[in-house]
Amino acid sequence: MKLSKMEKTDKRILLAYILVIGFVSTYFVGDYVGLWALDPGDGGGLGSTYTSLPGTPTLNQISPNPDTDSIISLDWSDSLRLDYYYVWRKKSGGSWAVIKRGVISSSFVDSSAKTNGLYYYRIEAINNMGGVYSTYKSVRIENPDLPGSAREAHLNIIVPNPSYDGEIQLTWTVESTEYHTVRVQRRLMEGSWGNVQKFGNAHGAGMWLDNTVDTFGTYEYRIRTSYGGIIVAYYWSNVQSVVIAQLGDDIGDDGGGDIIVEPPEATTLNPIIPSPDTDGNIELSWSSVSDATSYEVYRDNILRTTTTSTSYTDSDLTDGFYEYKIVCINVEGISDDSNIQSVTVSILAVLVIPNAPILNPISPSTDIDGSITINWASVSGATSYEIYRSISDGIFVLIQTVTLTSLTDSGLSDGTYNYKIISKNNDGTSGFSNIQSVIVLKPVIPTVPIVPPVETDYTITYALVGMLIGLLVVVAVIMVFRKRKGTSTSKRLK
Repeated sequence: MKLSKMEKTDKRILLAYILVIGFVSTYFVGDYVGLWALDPGDGGGLGSTYTSLPGTPTLNQISPNPDTDSIISLDWSDSLRLDYYYVWRKKSGGSWAVIKRGVISSSFVDSSAKTNGLYYYRIEAINNMGGVYSTYKSVRIENPDLPGSAREAHLNIIVPNPSYDGEIQLTWTVESTEYHTVRVQRRLMEGSWGNVQKFGNAHGAGMWLDNTVDTFGTYEYRIRTSYGGIIVAYYWSNVQSVVIAQLGDDIGDDGGGDIIVEPPEATTLNPIIPSPDTDGNIELSWSSVSDATSYEVYRDNILRTTTTSTSYTDSDLTDGFYEYKIVCINVEGISDDSNIQSVTVSILAVLVIPNAPILNPISPSTDIDGSITINWASVSGATSYEIYRSISDGIFVLIQTVTLTSLTDSGLSDGTYNYKIISKNNDGTSGFSNIQSVIVLKPVIPTVPIVPPVETDYTITYALVGMLIGLLVVVAVIMVFRKRKGTSTSKRLK
């Protein structure tokens, strides 16, 4: 039969059948493949039921370190009894945050937008019983195309030094492909910095001739780069100095009026202690050089700082191998490189895991309404609590995660219920608390027996009525017979 020829009532019945069959099919298929696991955070979202926490994953060292393209590749060991992983990240000085949920493989690539700096990563393995964290690993992002790079700008050594004509030739590099603004700043030694030149929409290397100096003395220069857009940031180069002098000035004289200024001797960099380092802060020290006015500190051949001191602390390093050297500077030039000292950094992870909570006795110990309230003392450093329950001698199962220090478990039937809890924070989970038990025994309400209705036996009545009806029938038959007989008799007499 064609659909167009069906009656309206038949069409409605057919539509109802289709809806019912479609819903039932979707439900069972969705349940089979896990389409209903919309919130895996409740435990068992993928259908697994375990009796213990998953195995602790081991996050491998992050490589390369430092990273220069802001794309961080993570990989870790597989965990037993696993439903899925969470990937956590924080920047130095910030807070932990989940950047990826529901990961089922043992690797992940973090390609999200980041700025230069020190980052920490860790992995959380999760199943229906809860989660466990790996130790964290760190990586430093030093992308020269991002504001914040340690190599943003470098001012080259000023030559000649001293200068006798007052014209100072400056050259510098800015290792970034981003457009930026450059300002040249100058000051007399120990004076205040001031802008002497500005270049807009620049990139790469730069140079400028300063012929505005009109006073003899020692001058210092530096480059300031600024980046516009969504975030405006400013960065400073190293400082270079030059002496503005005239022949005969007592900078160093051989008696003939010629200026004699020699580059400084090389310094000796002391051994780095401790090695390996466990906190990421490297303390450097070196011998003083009499004719040096400042020192440049290099790590892995990259300038880290310029200082007049003979010590420097290089902070916030991640796990890895590092080499250092020192270069001495005066007005004439630079020394040879110092000796090289190396150090291995292996940072120890310090996790602050909360203590196990103490579960208070449950009162009353025998409950009559099936509604149980449990409570416990707050645990310092804990951000949440997981409540586990078992029935009689069964296994403990996670029933709820809360941030308060109490929970009411309702709708329970008769039986013995056991409870225990753990405390959690971003660094991990505590051990289990003590166990408290309660018996649920609801009072029995007596039932009123149902009295069946009294049935009247009408057997005798029916028999009497039957006999009466039978008697009447017999009488009627007799009367009819007698009448017919009387009629025949009359006919014969005539």
